Amino acid sequence: TETLTEDKRSDVVSTISEAVGVSSDAIDYRSVGPTFGAQIASRALLALAVFVGVVSLFIAWRFEWRMAIGGIAALFHDLVITAGIYSLSGFEVTPSTVVAVLTILGYSLYDSVVVYDKIKEIETEEPRLGYGEVVNRAMNLVLMRSIFTSLTSLIPVGSVLIVGSLLLGAGTLTDFALALFVGIAAGTYSSIFIASPLVAALHMRVPKAEAEPPKQPTKVKEVLEEGAAAPRSVAGGSFDSRRPISSKGAPRPPKKKRR
Repeated sequence: TETLTEDKRSDVVSTISEAVGVSSDAIDYRSVGPTFGAQIASRALLALAVFVGVVSLFIAWRFEWRMAIGGIAALFHDLVITAGIYSLSGFEVTPSTVVAVLTILGYSLYDSVVVYDKIKEIETEEPRLGYGEVVNRAMNLVLMRSIFTSLTSLIPVGSVLIVGSLLLGAGTLTDFALALFVGIAAGTYSSIFIASPLVAALHMRVPKAEAEPPKQPTKVKEVLEEGAAAPRSVAGGSFDSRRPISSKGAPRPPKKKRR
């Protein structure tokens, strides 16, 4: 909107004071200009940078650096989708929008970390599987869980969006609920179809000797090695190479000497 001149501002204050029934001195006004918007944007970018840095270090320490890259890529995907829809809707960027965006970051990374934890679990239990197969199995196991969790969050957020925009006409609720609704929906998609495939693609670019640790021997191999090392026995007794063997394969009992 245009910046009001002093005369127009006085007219607005007088009109409000007459309509409400209070004196003009009791009405306070504040001008919101580009400086306020720039201040919100700078603080939002600072909060985003700190969040991304801390989360990247944690994921790289807890899992691996490839998973940190996948999680951050999915995170920026959610932010771009949310900002695009928010811009197309024509809503004003307010502090409530910044709070909603920071909440989206938590939801997006939560879904990605759940998938990463399942990948590590399957990789430990099935060391002979290829990494692509491990990621595919983890995605199949976590898919329905992520969908149901997101639906549980989207239903109340959608209710707030409908009530705030249609019934109450509250701009603050609408700004917050719209950004949160779009971000949660985008986070459900990105954690499954962006973060995990990107991690698998990064693993495939690494040489096999570097990407895969030395695998432990399987249980079958361990049993065979133990059987080869143990002394052989025949018919409940130990095998003696000095005793003759009959045609049936069992050692003959020693002959008794006649007195």
